[in-house]
Amino acid sequence: MKFSYILNGIGWADVHFDFEGKKYYFGPSYLCEPLVDLVEGLLSVIPGCVEEDELIQESIFCWNYEPMGSEWRISIHDPNSLRIHVVEYADIDTKMGEPEILFDIICDLRSFVSEVVKTLESIIIKHGFVGYRQTWYTHHDFPISGYLRLKYYLQNESRYPVEELKEDGYIEFKQSRLKDELKVLLSLLDNMD
Repeated sequence: MKFSYILNGIGWADVHFDFEGKKYYFGPSYLCEPLVDLVEGLLSVIPGCVEEDELIQESIFCWNYEPMGSEWRISIHDPNSLRIHVVEYADIDTKMGEPEILFDIICDLRSFVSEVVKTLESIIIKHGFVGYRQTWYTHHDFPISGYLRLKYYLQNESRYPVEELKEDGYIEFKQSRLKDELKVLLSLLDNMD
């Protein structure tokens, strides 16, 4: 299995997904947030990645190719497998007409998460955070929190650690360790040579 997401100029991406000898291509535009939707969609269905009350059975999001587009449905098939169901519409905004099924697959959960993490790392290395936002040309930044949470899940099979704190005895907030987050990001420098 291979998955790649490459920015292809201002506001466009080339997404390739190879699975069991079949190749799929998507060309989403800045009219949607495909990278954020994919990352958050994955996190929201994987037990242990989010709070129990935030876990959902199926994540649904659309990628816009202007005017075509695809609707993605991601869910856990079993503890080790992910189901990815993708249909394509001639006009994603109206969703008129019968959608064409591009694929409906069951794949290894860890393998897919690994591929997504690798592609997120390649984007960070190539563009940086500010460069990503300016190249993608939207109001959303690179999904750094999602990247850190997926990477941690891949390494530890558990949710990213946060500490629950109270300030002044009643203001509740959560805190992650910046030092640990920076270590993960600094380790990417080893891949830049």
